[in-house]
Amino acid sequence: MEDAIAAASNIDTGIYGSLVDFEREQGRTANLVADLQAISGKQLTADEKLLEQLQRQTSAVGGVSSQLTTEYERAMAALDEELAAAQSQLDALNGIDNSVTSVAAGCMRPAS
Repeated sequence: MEDAIAAASNIDTGIYGSLVDFEREQGRTANLVADLQAISGKQLTADEKLLEQLQRQTSAVGGVSSQLTTEYERAMAALDEELAAAQSQLDALNGIDNSVTSVAAGCMRPAS
């Protein structure tokens, strides 16, 4: 299509007998190009096609990325819970008591 438009725009004026003949041929050529464009529809250049493909891939990667982020956060929360439970068990084995008691109860507890 681009080649046809380029060829049509390089009309040699020397082959026409008068300016009217030249303008008539120019009008016919413009009509033919318009008809071709209507028939063929919009044609994308290679760069436009590549851009569309990259945009589709970027969208797909974005969806996968957000899914992976969600799964990572869920796994980290589960590991944090497991770590807290293990620390609590270790503290119990070592005799460390992190529970909160009232001042009165603390005063009544015998010293260890």
